[in-house]
Amino acid sequence: MTRAVCRAVIVGGNTFYSDDPLLTCRLPGLAPDHVQPYAVVVTRRLPKAHNFKLLQDRPERVVFWTAEEEARSLAAGTLTERGCKVWGLGRVEEGLDLSQGLARLRSELSCWNVLCEGGGRLAMSLASQDLVDELVLFLAPKVLGDEQAKALFSGRKAQSLAEARDFRLLDCARSGQDVMLTYRPRRNG
Repeated sequence: MTRAVCRAVIVGGNTFYSDDPLLTCRLPGLAPDHVQPYAVVVTRRLPKAHNFKLLQDRPERVVFWTAEEEARSLAAGTLTERGCKVWGLGRVEEGLDLSQGLARLRSELSCWNVLCEGGGRLAMSLASQDLVDELVLFLAPKVLGDEQAKALFSGRKAQSLAEARDFRLLDCARSGQDVMLTYRPRRNG
């Protein structure tokens, strides 16, 4: 799935704060009336400054998922006044109850197709809450060897392989010089 066909793009707070992403579709030949996806930011702390690209360019298409108490904060009120949506979510063992956010995206904004683009902690939370339908990984023929590199999935301490999230390979294809691997979760039952 790409940003051209999804109705929302979800990123974690670290991605939002460190990358300042646009989260828009910028494909050549895109129709001028193409509606950009909602930008959903999952974060423990809401931004106090409003110099982020998303908040300047299209605040009415930004949704923040945060803890219920943070959703009642002064920062939440300021973001709402700018046109953003701030949704307080309940908590589960893995953090915020992301299923609540996904349910609201469907019911309030008609977002049936969403794309998660970032953050190892967010990816692990989605997988741990059994909210992943498909996982697409791109492998590039480049090796950095950076010990400080970000993990694809993080925030959990598995004690054994029996506790690992289990996926099955669905497809393997080339994308230019890269390899695109598509997986689906193995679900018990």
